[in-house]
Amino acid sequence: MKLSFSVVTSAFLTAFFSSVSGQLHAQTLSFLPKVDYVVGNIGTMSIGDVNVDGKPDLIIPNDDKNTVGIMLGKGNGTFLAAVHYPVGLKPGTARMGDLNHDGRPDVVVTNNSGNTVSVLLGKGSGVLAAKVDYPTGLSPKTLVIEDVSYDGKLDLIIPNRNGSSISVLLGKGNGTFAAKVDYSILPSGTVAVGDMNNDGKPDLVVNNSNSDLNINNGASILFGNGNGTFQVKTDYVVANSSGSAIGDMNHDGKLDIIVTSSNAIGILLNKGNKVFSSPLNYPTGLSPDSPSIADVNLDGKLDIVTPNQDSGTISVLLGKGNGTFLPKDDYPVGLYPERVAIGDLNYDGKPDIVVKNSDSQTMSVLINNSY
Repeated sequence: MKLSFSVVTSAFLTAFFSSVSGQLHAQTLSFLPKVDYVVGNIGTMSIGDVNVDGKPDLIIPNDDKNTVGIMLGKGNGTFLAAVHYPVGLKPGTARMGDLNHDGRPDVVVTNNSGNTVSVLLGKGSGVLAAKVDYPTGLSPKTLVIEDVSYDGKLDLIIPNRNGSSISVLLGKGNGTFAAKVDYSILPSGTVAVGDMNNDGKPDLVVNNSNSDLNINNGASILFGNGNGTFQVKTDYVVANSSGSAIGDMNHDGKLDIIVTSSNAIGILLNKGNKVFSSPLNYPTGLSPDSPSIADVNLDGKLDIVTPNQDSGTISVLLGKGNGTFLPKDDYPVGLYPERVAIGDLNYDGKPDIVVKNSDSQTMSVLINNSY
C-alpha cells in the first residue's frame, strides 16, 4: 500500500488552514512583538502535540544538558517550563512521530557528538520513556521522519554533517529500527523528503553545506526506488548556498527547491524530468540560514521565512503563487538566529513562528497577528 509523505504544497496548506479557520482568505501580514524564552544552547526544535491535548507543544534538544526538553503549550501561544529527558552527546535536532502505532507521539533526537540517534517512546500525557540509541554516521545534525519504504512504518533519514553520508534507518513499526544504510553525499546539514520527479516515490533532497569544511555549493537529490533504497546522488550546483527546502512554489504540481545563499534566497523551479531552472534570487537579511516554507498570510500561496544570522532578524517573503515573491519584510528576533519552526500556537488558524537564537541562547515566539 502506498502512503503519502509530507511535502509542503499549496493544496496541503490550504486544506489545513481551511479546516482550522473555516475559511481561507488573504490577510495583511503582521506579528505581535516577540516573546523570548531563555532556553540555553539548543538545537533545532519542533512543534507538535506531545501530550495529545490539542495544544501545540515545543520539543527542544538542549546541547548543554544533553537532554531533550518538552515545553507543554497552554493553547494561547505561551508554554510551561521544559521537562528534560536524557539523550546522547550534543543533541542537534528533535522530531516527533508515532513510531509504534500506539497513538502516542514519540520523540527522536540526533546526537551530534555521539554519532547516534536517540528514540524516546511516548508513554502518554507528554511523558517519554528512556532513550534507546542507534548508530548513525559521523556528526548527525538533523533528521526527517517519513515512510520512505511505503510499508506503513515510519523511517529515519539522517544526514551526517561531517561524514559525507546520509543514513537511512528503516522502521519496524514497533518503535525499533533496522541498522542504518548509508548513501554517499557531500557533507550536509539538512534533508527534505518529497517526490521530486513525480514518479510516486519519495526522494531525498540534501543541501551541500558545511561551514566547518567550507562547503556551500547547492543541493543534491537522491531519487528513490520506492522501497526505502535510493539511487546515487544527482548534484544541482548553486554557488555560496547554505540551506535548502522544497515546496510547490508556482502551483504546477512539481516540487521546487529553495536555497539560501549570500544574503538572498534562490528559487530553482522544477521543469520536470529531473531538470531545474537556474536560481531566481531575492534579497533577505544578512547570512540567511535554512529556509522554512508556509502560507503565513493565508492566501493559498506558499511563502518563505529565513533566519538571518548576522542581522538578528527573520525575513518573510510573500509568494505570488507563480514562483516569484514580493520584497522581504524583516522582523527582529534574538542574536544569531539559526532555525525556524512554524505552527499555529494559539488556536486562531494563523501560523506562528518560533526562532532559535544561538548567541542569546533564547527562543523567540512571534504570534501571527494578521488581519
